[in-house]
Amino acid sequence: MRYAAMSQTIHRRFVRAGVMVLLGLAVVVPGMAQDALPAPAPTPQPTPIAVSDIPARAAASVDAARQAVASAAPDALLIQIQQAFPDEQAQIATLREETTERMKRPGPASMIKESEKSWQRVRARLDRWMVDLSARSSALDATLGDLQSRTALWQLTRDHGSAAALPKVVTQEITDALKSLADAEKQVRSARASILSLQAAVAKDKRGEDDLLAKQQQDIGQRTKGLGSSGLLYTSPSP
Repeated sequence: MRYAAMSQTIHRRFVRAGVMVLLGLAVVVPGMAQDALPAPAPTPQPTPIAVSDIPARAAASVDAARQAVASAAPDALLIQIQQAFPDEQAQIATLREETTERMKRPGPASMIKESEKSWQRVRARLDRWMVDLSARSSALDATLGDLQSRTALWQLTRDHGSAAALPKVVTQEITDALKSLADAEKQVRSARASILSLQAAVAKDKRGEDDLLAKQQQDIGQRTKGLGSSGLLYTSPSP
């Protein structure tokens, strides 16, 4: 009995000790973790371009502006999309009219499946165009961001140089760099607006195509079950 009582006493002491350790960890560990986390590094503020670096940096910015304009110019694929889209819109309008009329007439599911195949081809074509146009607009967004960052840095350098009374030749290099960047940004914005406009028009037609294609698939399911597009039982005409 005495041994059992001693054993229970020792067990209770171990349990108390374990609880105290856990409570201590609950209090200490969060504080330790907070102390161990490094403070976020402050965002470095832009500094004016050093006077000795202005000639080389100005030439680099002028070259970057030239490359930005070149990248914004339409290539053969974009020109193909721009030229093909009006004909595509006309074809979609004609196909929509034919499909709508066909869905009003009774007939087997195969009659609607013919139209569905045509719409599937239209969808695949519009999907390809959307992927290309989205990639182009994203690339132009990145180009605009680079031009704007360069412009902000040159404006900071110009303002700092005005206070430091830079030589006229250096001031002119800053002015030329800013002009090149501004001209490039204007052209890139124009190209981006054109692509976004075309992208929006393609997306609009694609939404209409998706809706009509869904209706065709529903109609095909009804006709396959022997129902017409109105839900009425379809029976083949007598020979």
